[in-house]
Order: sequence, then C-alpha cells, then structure tokens
Amino acid sequence: MRTFLLAILACIYLNTQAQDSYPKIKYIDTYDAVFKGMIGYKTPFTMYLKFYAYARKSNASYAVTGWYQTENQVGKTSIAGLYDDDLTVYAFHDSASTQHMLNFETEKPNFWEEMSFYKNLPEYSEKFVFGDSTYNWTDKNDTLNVMLGAHSLNIKDSREFLMFSPSKGFKLDELGDRNWIFDILAHKDNRYILEYAYASKPLYIGMCAAGEESGLLYLEFDELNALTTYQFYDLESCLFDFSSIAEKTANGDIKYITDRGEGKAQSVIIVDTEQVVISRPIN
Repeated sequence: MRTFLLAILACIYLNTQAQDSYPKIKYIDTYDAVFKGMIGYKTPFTMYLKFYAYARKSNASYAVTGWYQTENQVGKTSIAGLYDDDLTVYAFHDSASTQHMLNFETEKPNFWEEMSFYKNLPEYSEKFVFGDSTYNWTDKNDTLNVMLGAHSLNIKDSREFLMFSPSKGFKLDELGDRNWIFDILAHKDNRYILEYAYASKPLYIGMCAAGEESGLLYLEFDELNALTTYQFYDLESCLFDFSSIAEKTANGDIKYITDRGEGKAQSVIIVDTEQVVISRPIN
C-alpha cells in the first residue's frame, strides 16, 4: 500500500512539474483594456475600460466602466458604456445615469431592442462610438472622427500566449486571429516552431463550414524575448483546397508534402525538430 501511495504522489508531482515547465502555450483571461487614439485627427487620448456586468439576456454583451483623458487634459473623465461587438461609451452628466447604464436598469421586451436602447441613450455630455466602420466622438454640438489604435474592441477576452517563463510571454494574436489554436512542435534557444489550426468558416454554413486551416509558424526572438523573425507555412486549407501529408525522413526530420491540386506542383518543407529549422529543398 505504501508503495502504491508513493507512486500516486510521484505521478502528481511529475504532472505538476510538467504544468509548470516552460516554454508553453497559455490562455490568459483579461477583464480590462487600454486604448489610445486621436479625436478629430489632432487630439490624442487614452481610454481605460474594464468589465462591469453582463447584460441580462446575453453573456456576449456587457457593461464597461473606466475613464478617458486627452493629452492636455487635467484629470480623467469618468465613462461607462456597452460592448456588443461594437463599443458605445458615454460620459454622463450625473452618477445616476452612469448607474442606469452599468446596471441595465431599463428592461426591454427583447434583447435587440434593449441593446439598441443602451446604444442610443439621450442624456450624455460626450459619446464615443466604435464599430460598423463608424469611429466617432460627439458632445451633441460637434461630431468628430476618431482614429483608434486597437486590434480588438473586446474588453473581456481570453488571449493566447507563448510563455517563456511565468512572467514573460509573447501574445500570439499579434500574428494570428483570436480563434487560432497553437501548439509547440519544437524549440531550441530562442527559436520556436508552432503548429496552428483554426476553423475555415466559424460563423458560416455551407462549404468549409466544418473545414480547417492549419500549418506551421516559425518564430525567432532576441535575448530580451522580442520577436525578430517569423514565417508561416500553410499545410492544410479547405478554403483554398490543398492538403499535406507528413512523413519521417531517414535522419528523423519531418517532411511535409503539400498537394495543391491537379496541374500544380507539389511543395515540400523539411522540419528539423532537433535544430528547430524549416527548409524548402530545391527539386
């Protein structure tokens, strides 16, 4: 019995060690975001928003709270708003209006009517609208275009990182979209080869609705973990109708042969997982 218990404890210890080993792919949930932009092409501003509460009828829509500040402004302007794929943000005249927005105090007969109501509240001092190709600011007397340096408007999010250590990592959605899934195939020193895959048409039906796009991503970093080089190698695509087969070579490398269809030449890449090198042999 004692030997059996020791074996279980050893398995638990080894599993814990494996989970804590680096490098690894890790998903990190975020509940706030900082945006930087320009109002009217001449007034730089910074905006901080954090998740506040879900809408009553949807976990995909939620209230946000925070502040914004222009470059020459003294102090911060309190703001509140709604994320619903688009982002609508208000500066209100009073705290009661802010609480009205944050707590969705007015309930409408259906979800769409309720979201429309909160995107068009009448009593505000300033309003930002980001989305549907509309990026503007208004104080009712004037409306100006807004330039926003943001990859995503989603405040509450889960982001995928290549973690080098518990405190250092690279955000993979800087290269691929949020729905991409990455795995580490090989790494050595500051070089990495990742496998990636994502749904061909995650929001559509019909051809390729259940299809997949996949391939390899080569990454190289400097001593400070700053990205210096990257290269994608597409291996499978439902959208563009090609696929690959993988086979081991005599020296242990992985050989990927991609067939792009009748009348098109096959392409080959060789992956050396020991030295972390991807090469294209010359036929």
